[in-house]
Amino acid sequence: RVHTSHDLLQLMERAQQQRKVGETNMNKRSSRSHCIFTLRVQAQKHIRDTGAILETRGKLHMVDLAGSENAKAASLDDDG
Repeated sequence: RVHTSHDLLQLMERAQQQRKVGETNMNKRSSRSHCIFTLRVQAQKHIRDTGAILETRGKLHMVDLAGSENAKAASLDDDG
C-alpha cells in the first residue's frame, strides 16, 4: 500500500531497478517490457447532521504495452 508520496517514490524506484533493457535494430535502449500502473483512491467525509460517513472510491488503470507492433522490423530474437 502507498500512503505517502515517499511510499510512491520508493515503489517506483523498485520498479525501475527491476526493469529489463535490451538493444534492437530500431532502438539502442528498448525496454521491451510492459508497464501496468493502478491508482486507487479512497476518500471519506463525515456528515455532521446525520453522523454518517460518505465514502468515495475510484480506480484508474494505466497500461503501456511495449510497442510490439514493430517487433519484426526491430529484428527481435525469439525471446522477446
